[in-house]
Amino acid sequence: VLIASRDVDKCNMAAKEMNQYVQQICSGHDGTVGKVVVGPSTSIRDEDQVNNLVEYIIETYKALHLLVNNAGGQFVCSAEELSSKGFQAVVNTNLTGTFHVCRAAFEHYMRDNGGSIVNITLGNRNGMPNMCHSGAARAGIENMSITLSQEWMESDVRVNCVRPG
Repeated sequence: VLIASRDVDKCNMAAKEMNQYVQQICSGHDGTVGKVVVGPSTSIRDEDQVNNLVEYIIETYKALHLLVNNAGGQFVCSAEELSSKGFQAVVNTNLTGTFHVCRAAFEHYMRDNGGSIVNITLGNRNGMPNMCHSGAARAGIENMSITLSQEWMESDVRVNCVRPG
């Protein structure tokens, strides 16, 4: 498992914690245990950085079978107080960033080799007061996931959206 974000230090701490946990729960098994590693600093808002990350993964590990998108950012703000810049920042991170990562995984590996993509969002069917920017982006992720699953099924790429709540 490779994790990446803009903040490599946070990823290193998370990887350390996850690896310790995996070691604890897998002690006593045959010794075959996975490992969490950290990729290069990547902003999913930046398409070039996303492409570089996916190229790094394929070059280093020779495959990209599963992609889990769970990056996101938002803040509480009523629609009447929300600036266009604030709205766009959340949409760029949550929706456009998820698109960048999905498309890069598809173009660089999954189109020819198949794979699975899981986009994680949250339930928002009844609206999200004070979070219209986040709700709009997350609804877009749900629809995009359905659309990509239909478009990419011929390449044996499954795209699912998990939306707790």
